[in-house]
Amino acid sequence: MPTASEYRHIATVLDDARHQLDTLAAQLRSLADGLVLSGPQRTAIDATTGVSLANIRAATVDLEQQAVEARHRATICDAYTAAYGRFLRSDEVDASPPQRPAPWVRYG
Repeated sequence: MPTASEYRHIATVLDDARHQLDTLAAQLRSLADGLVLSGPQRTAIDATTGVSLANIRAATVDLEQQAVEARHRATICDAYTAAYGRFLRSDEVDASPPQRPAPWVRYG
């Protein structure tokens, strides 16, 4: 169960991986465009490059969604930590600790 700071770190790692894939896609496009081929060879290269670029794009979209989710979880963990901190500092005798909003939420 990661903490808020660990979720933020995960999001950063996912963003870095996404940027690396973006760079790879640009290099692949450049390589394919630089080839002087025609006929069936060109068709095969274009088809393979197209499929590869589509797969890379799908992976970058997934990485982006996962990074957004990690940041969202960090925000929720931060809010829970703040609420729990207020509970710990409370002088109210009948105060009860805040409930975790989800099983993956951790104090800290």
